[in-house]
Amino acid sequence: MAIPEHSDRGPSGDETLRFALLILVIGIGLGIAYNALGLASRPARGLPWVGHATSVQSLESLESLPDATPAAASTRAPTTTPAPSGTGAQAAKTPPSHPDSTARAATPARGTRSPSKTPAAPPRHAAVTTPAPITAPPPAATPPAAMPPAAPATAPRTADLPVIPDVSGPLKLEIATLRRLYDADAALIIDARDSEDYKDGHIAGAIGLSYNDALAEPDRVKRLDSGGRPFVLYCSGGDCELSMDLAKVLVAAGKRKVLVYEGGFPEWQAAGNPVAKGPDPGARP
Repeated sequence: MAIPEHSDRGPSGDETLRFALLILVIGIGLGIAYNALGLASRPARGLPWVGHATSVQSLESLESLPDATPAAASTRAPTTTPAPSGTGAQAAKTPPSHPDSTARAATPARGTRSPSKTPAAPPRHAAVTTPAPITAPPPAATPPAAMPPAAPATAPRTADLPVIPDVSGPLKLEIATLRRLYDADAALIIDARDSEDYKDGHIAGAIGLSYNDALAEPDRVKRLDSGGRPFVLYCSGGDCELSMDLAKVLVAAGKRKVLVYEGGFPEWQAAGNPVAKGPDPGARP
C-alpha cells in the first residue's frame, strides 16, 4: 500500500489572490463604516460622497437690499400735476375755434342791446359806510425751547456700524465692513489658522483658535463669549477654508451672528491695517 507523501509547498497563487481580495474588501467596509459615523457626528467630520457647493450670502448684499419692492411701487396712485390758473388754463382746456366763429362772436346780433360799459351809480339816499378793520390780538410770547444736552465727546459712533442679522448660518463680509467693526471694537475677531501662523502675524487684537483645536476642544468653543458682538473669522485668504469650517463649528455650537472674512490676513496686511506678531496671550502654554 502506497503512503501519500506530505507536500511542503505553500498556498498556490490563486489562494493568495483570494486572500488579498478578502482583506481589501474588509478594509473598504471598515472605511465606509468609519466615514458614515463621522458624517453622523455633530459637527460632521467625514467626507460626503457627493460634493455640494455651499453658497454663503454676504453681509453687504443684505445691506444693499431696497426698502420698497417693484411690486409695491407699481401699486402707487399716479401723480397728477394741477393745471395753471388763469387764462392759460382756460386756453389749455378750450379747443381752438374756427376764425369765422371768432368774428361772429365779436358782432352782436340784430335786435339785442349791447351792455353798457358805465356802471350804475348808487342811489343818493343810500349811505355808504366803510367797515372798520378787524385787528387780531398779538400772539402770546412763546418761551424758547430748551436745547438738548450735548452728547459726550467719548460716546461711541454706532450710526456707521452695519446691522448684523440673526441668521442661522455664517455670512461673508468685505474688508471695508471689517474695518468699520474693528475701529469701533464691535466684533470678536478670531484667527482660524494654526498657532505658528498666528505667531508670525495676525490682525491686531484677534484671538487664536484653529479649526483643529475647535474640533479637539468643543468646550472651548462653547465658552467663547463675544459680549453681544458678532464673531469675525479669518484665515489665509484665497483657497483657505479654515475660517468657513470654523464658522460652521461655531454655528453648530449655538453661536449666532458669525461672519467670515474671506480676504484673510494677507489682504488685511496688504491694505496697511493694524497687525501684530507673537503668540496668543490667552492660549494655553
